[in-house]
Amino acid sequence: MTAANADRWIPITPGMEGYLALSLANVIANEGLHASGVDLGSLFGEESENYLPEFDPDVIGPQIGLPEGILQGKSAAEFIRHLARDFAGHRPSLAIGGGSAEAHDNGSFNMQAIYALNHLVGSVGSTGGIRFNPESALPEWVSNQKVLRGGSFGTPALSMRVSYRNFFRLDERWMFSGFRCVKDI
Repeated sequence: MTAANADRWIPITPGMEGYLALSLANVIANEGLHASGVDLGSLFGEESENYLPEFDPDVIGPQIGLPEGILQGKSAAEFIRHLARDFAGHRPSLAIGGGSAEAHDNGSFNMQAIYALNHLVGSVGSTGGIRFNPESALPEWVSNQKVLRGGSFGTPALSMRVSYRNFFRLDERWMFSGFRCVKDI
């Protein structure tokens, strides 16, 4: 995904994506713009009158490097508040992280913040939002397959290959459990 795929791309200082996401979450949570059914207490760890105060737009706005050209005469804090209201008000909204956002030493923080923002506005598991792979339509015994590399000492030589999927029912498999060390082929 690139900025070209976005309805709106906000250029900021690389590595600050999580701070922007949590600043948006601060506005959405504190103004009651979150999706119905979202438990703010479990999402943020506790019930509060002021969620994520350390990510208030007045604090974060000056730190994330918003270019003057996109502020349109607003302060950085006003811009973040407007963006948060827009994001929460036009559902399904979707924030996508990756690339440079996850490549920084705070990449895990950035990605958690971005995807928590999606949960906050109800975009997880909904049409137009983040969708997880559906359950297999195949019988139950197929759903517990694992793709293996090679095989075990009990696998017939003709069945060993780079990508091996065991289609046999559990009671008919020749797989053995244990620790495997695999050398790259």
